[in-house]
Amino acid sequence: FVACKWVKLIELLETEELPCIVWVQHTLTAHAIEEMIKEHFPYFTVGIMMGGTKVADRTALKKRFQAGELTVLIMHPAVGKYGHTLTAAKTVYYLERGWNAEEYYQTLFRARRITSTHSVKLVYLLATLPNGKKTIDHLVHKKLTKRSKNAMKISAKELIGSL
Repeated sequence: FVACKWVKLIELLETEELPCIVWVQHTLTAHAIEEMIKEHFPYFTVGIMMGGTKVADRTALKKRFQAGELTVLIMHPAVGKYGHTLTAAKTVYYLERGWNAEEYYQTLFRARRITSTHSVKLVYLLATLPNGKKTIDHLVHKKLTKRSKNAMKISAKELIGSL
């Protein structure tokens, strides 16, 4: 059922605004998605930023993405959660998500900043079983969404309290 999300991602890349960020949890997924994208869109440029990516390479990927030299940046939330401004992104795909609410919360702010000049579309890919039943994707989505809303409320109260 995971493959259906991958196929849907490829379909969406045909119509959604680019450049984009694709958030994944697993290195194998990152490389498989890169291959699929290159197979379907040989003119796309793709970068991968995972835990094993050296700091210098991360900086170079970030600069290339911001300069419009990368069509797709595939990232792991733990690597991309701090210190990355990726405001060139027009669309952000959540292909795989883990339970870490802090990582998820931080990913929401990589592509959108106060200085942003355009809106960013967030796309959550959630698998459903053939019989229509929900998968673990739906539970993770529900929990992370609830946690991020609570974190935003707390952050807003702290911000207002500091004024």
